Amino acid sequence: MLLENADDEFERLGYKELAENLGVELVNLSKERIYEVALDGHFFETLEVPEVLLKATKIISIAKLKTHVQHKITCNMKNLFGLLPRKAKAKYHPFMNEVLADLNDFYKPSLCIIDGIIGMEGFGPSDGNKKEVGIIICGKNSVTTDAVAAKMIGFNPKGVPNLRFAEKVGIGTISDVEIVGDIKSIERFEFIPIYSYLAYRISFSISRFGFRVNNLMDGFSKFISQASVGFIVLKTGYFFTSDFGMLFRNNAFSYAKGLILRYLLLIEMKMKGIR
Repeated sequence: MLLENADDEFERLGYKELAENLGVELVNLSKERIYEVALDGHFFETLEVPEVLLKATKIISIAKLKTHVQHKITCNMKNLFGLLPRKAKAKYHPFMNEVLADLNDFYKPSLCIIDGIIGMEGFGPSDGNKKEVGIIICGKNSVTTDAVAAKMIGFNPKGVPNLRFAEKVGIGTISDVEIVGDIKSIERFEFIPIYSYLAYRISFSISRFGFRVNNLMDGFSKFISQASVGFIVLKTGYFFTSDFGMLFRNNAFSYAKGLILRYLLLIEMKMKGIR
């Protein structure tokens, strides 16, 4: 897949000319100095944050109103996915609920705007059909703002995976969303067939399962490797390792017990979805 360069896209989409006319700066986040921030999130243990975003005091998120074949809608929560500075992001797709929760909880946009003047329905977010709607949705919380958007175009917010997860972990509410006013004039957005959507979701579940199994096998491999040290200790009476220091035969039982408990803890964490 061809990965576009942000600077080229700024030029192609007319942002460069607009920025020059308005006297504002366009920033390619991939070229910014990157800092690793300890996060301990639902997916990220550390988050790569461009310097310009660390210095920002206010963040305004502006997203288009579109359907998404894998997540039903893509609005403000998914918009922050673009703040990840690296181009290759496909590895995050099976874990999008957790990734978006981390990003939205960390950046906390002060103002969330969804441009629904012209939206996209069907096979979004890139190959759908244009839909003239004529609305703009604004809010202070990305989760709740997206929930309003979902409801207005015909989706139950609780059926949108990233919104449901975001409410579960406490970064926004979707349960008490009530739209006041006449929205009957807004036609429900067309979506892909339900079996196509379910196929996407099943593929993500398989990818998640494969990721956890791979991690477990990697952990088991390390367990076997470390167990070999124990056999050396039993054979020679002592052994020095850079990881554990000097080990003696009378420590062999404690060492073996520690390895087993460590691996059992790893299994428990992976089964609970903890990285």
